Amino acid sequence: MIAMLLFALTGVAWDPVLTHCDGTPASDLSHYVIQAAFVPEPLVNVGRTVGTETTFTIEGMDPEPGQCLYMRVRAMDEAGNMSPLRCP
Repeated sequence: MIAMLLFALTGVAWDPVLTHCDGTPASDLSHYVIQAAFVPEPLVNVGRTVGTETTFTIEGMDPEPGQCLYMRVRAMDEAGNMSPLRCP
C-alpha cells in the first residue's frame, strides 16, 4: 500500500490506497499515519486520519521561509501492519 502525496504548507492530501503491493484489494485498510519532520530522516508520526480520510492538516509545524517540511503518508491495516515505503 503506497500513497501518492500532494501537499501545500502544513496540509497533505493523497490518492486512496486501493490495493496491496501484491495487487490484492486493500479491503482491510484501517487508517493512514502521517509522518513529518524538518529534516529528511527520521520522520516522526505527527498524526493519523479518522478512518480512511485522504486529507490531513498538521498542527504546529509551520516551516520558516525557505525551510522544507518533509512529509509522508503510510497506510495501516486492521491488523496494525504499516505499509512499506515502496513496493518491491
